[in-house]
Amino acid sequence: FFSYTENSMEISIIADVETIEKDFPKNNSPICPGLCICEDPFRALQIDNEYGLEMSGKRINDLSAPLAQAGISIFYLSTYQTDFIFVKEKRIPLVVSVLKKSFQFIDLDLLNIEFPMYLNNNDEQFLPPENVSSWLKDILVEVRRQCKKSLSDKNLRLIGLNREYMEGWALVMMKIMFYPELLKTEEEIEK
Repeated sequence: FFSYTENSMEISIIADVETIEKDFPKNNSPICPGLCICEDPFRALQIDNEYGLEMSGKRINDLSAPLAQAGISIFYLSTYQTDFIFVKEKRIPLVVSVLKKSFQFIDLDLLNIEFPMYLNNNDEQFLPPENVSSWLKDILVEVRRQCKKSLSDKNLRLIGLNREYMEGWALVMMKIMFYPELLKTEEEIEK
């Protein structure tokens, strides 16, 4: 997962923890002044809906209201086809508990699907389906169709970049996104 958002006030980046730790300088690094990396890892809750942008305002309200009542702060991101709610990793059990009260919610990582057995008319034995991969694909398509909420298994970090320090971090960002082989570690710079 990687998201880059720029507006008149700031630039925000969301990426997996491994990428942030490997490719980005640390907080308060002289390499990239104005960089602020959120210490807490986040998880992305993906909200799929067949109505797209037309109902995004209602989705935001429907999802954020019960979470706000439970005292859970969120970071919300909408794309053209999908919405995401980002919550701190340590709050995931509470988030899932709150949302399960109002929504159909399945963690696809925890889903355990067993193959049903079919009756063989000739000898009355139960047999697995002939084309297991096709059957499993059909089941997963149906689960995903019915799943309105899914939980990403990636831990993410949020980054904010202060525009006042753009000359300090702009080149670093270009290297991170397009030329990672040119990045130097903090140890190499200190030498």
